[in-house]
Amino acid sequence: TLQEAEAKAATAEERERSVNDCLSQTLSRINVLEARILQFLE
Repeated sequence: TLQEAEAKAATAEERERSVNDCLSQTLSRINVLEARILQFLE
């Protein structure tokens, strides 16, 4: 039904948002590590 399709779409969007948040946090950590490494190499 349409309701089921909408519910599935909402679930998929929520999951996508969670993944995006996780990726953003991971990128932030990588950037911090990169900055520390570059400082260490100076």
